[in-house]
Amino acid sequence: MERPMNSFNPCTHNSVAESFVESGENQRDSFMIIAGRANRAAVKIAQRTLNRNTRENRPQSAANEVHTADYAVPFPHHVLPEQARQIDDRFVRFRAIGRSDAPTVLVLGGISAGRMIGEPDATAWWPEIIGVGKAIDTTKYRVIGVDYFPLAPKNAIDLSPNDFARVYLAALEKLGVLRLHGIIGASFGGMIAQEMAVIAPEKIERLCVLCAADKPSAMGRAWRRVQQRIIDLGQRFGAADEGAAIARELAVTTYRTSAEFNDRFRDDQSVEDYLGYQGEKFLQNMSPVRYRTLSAAIDRHAIDPCKITLPVTVIAFEEDQLVPVEDARRLAQGVAGRSRFHLFSSPYGHDAFLKESALIGPVIKSCLEERN
Repeated sequence: MERPMNSFNPCTHNSVAESFVESGENQRDSFMIIAGRANRAAVKIAQRTLNRNTRENRPQSAANEVHTADYAVPFPHHVLPEQARQIDDRFVRFRAIGRSDAPTVLVLGGISAGRMIGEPDATAWWPEIIGVGKAIDTTKYRVIGVDYFPLAPKNAIDLSPNDFARVYLAALEKLGVLRLHGIIGASFGGMIAQEMAVIAPEKIERLCVLCAADKPSAMGRAWRRVQQRIIDLGQRFGAADEGAAIARELAVTTYRTSAEFNDRFRDDQSVEDYLGYQGEKFLQNMSPVRYRTLSAAIDRHAIDPCKITLPVTVIAFEEDQLVPVEDARRLAQGVAGRSRFHLFSSPYGHDAFLKESALIGPVIKSCLEERN
């Protein structure tokens, strides 16, 4: 059910609708393209080859066949402020799934997400949302995921979502993606999506922001501050991995809810085992220094919603401890473009964007299909 929102909106152009809902094998071509000044022609040849393979050399019945390709684009250090240029990454790494001639959708998740999206990789995130016939349909869209930098920093680096936005816009341009049909951003990715919309509205048709607001909540900053001090303490006493694992365990408790933990864990040992597993699992793909860098970057997010002129869909959850409903609603009410606000209830709290595909899937699908 949708209804107009009557709250004061500082941007006079805004039109907001709100809804509230209670919770409740493809073949692929995969290759790496490195796009730089010296081999830009090679990139164009490779892209033409992919187009020719999909359009000319395949039978008509395979027109909607899904293809997967990995790309590495030289890291555009020049777009970052001087204090952030110490990043050692040589490349920005993307993965694209879908038809090469389809509208392009960029998907950005939480700090543990990366370019491994949807189908067909078993380690990918959002497999219930991204794929053939799903909310982000890879037969209709070319879906792009990206790795968050820095991948292996020696020291913590002061970054903000604005820095990520500038790097990704520059790297996408080098990749030949001059316009995005939309950006779907959740959690940290929702912050980056907002920044991209402010910087380059002419390159983006729409936003869908999940579990993110125009700035972090005070309680969210407080929880992350404790996590960051635990990481720092571990490094200081030669137990960097242990410190980061404990910080992650604490973070997991802020992503979920008391209701879910009470229902799921019946004894002390089971919850301890769960948290220990989450800490160890996280460190398989995240160094303590990288964790510290990305966690602090969240706290530097701050945009003026009035500067977002695109159509925006905002999805929030009542039980989200990190992004209170009023913060998400403030973003939806404040943008200068048309916006829709969808509020759901889920025991998974902030992690609901990963767990509640049946709720968010139709909203994402509608956002992508809506005519601007």
